[in-house]
Amino acid sequence: MIDLKRVPKNEGEIDRFYAPTCLLEYSYRYDSFDKRYGALKFRKPEIHCRDCPLKNEGLCQKAIKIKQSNNVRNYSHPARGTRAWRKQYKERTSVERVNAYLKDNYGLNSTTYFTGTRVVVEHQLIQLAYNLKTFCVQLLAKKETVVSF
Repeated sequence: MIDLKRVPKNEGEIDRFYAPTCLLEYSYRYDSFDKRYGALKFRKPEIHCRDCPLKNEGLCQKAIKIKQSNNVRNYSHPARGTRAWRKQYKERTSVERVNAYLKDNYGLNSTTYFTGTRVVVEHQLIQLAYNLKTFCVQLLAKKETVVSF
């Protein structure tokens, strides 16, 4: 579960959780995951459709299926923004959190090398620096608690 940093740039086709929207830009609601086709199923927003002026025009679809293979990162199962997704996001491992921290604060997202070995070495050096910093902080915190007694 990787959190996306950017809000999608579009012309009202999807919302910030990558759910499709109707013509009036109301978000479709996540319904289920179709294992046979590997697709996320979204249903039209019934609350907003009651008073919709386009209700009788036949322009809105009742359900929309989006294949997860189109963009696995954006269309995860369960869908982004749902309670189940938030629950799984909170249960991420510490390794994922450290990697996200390294990408944000240590510039691990922007490697400037084209060979794989140099990228691996840079990644390992950055992880070593992070582990050393964390160890020193823990050691200093431990010494402060011993001195304070």
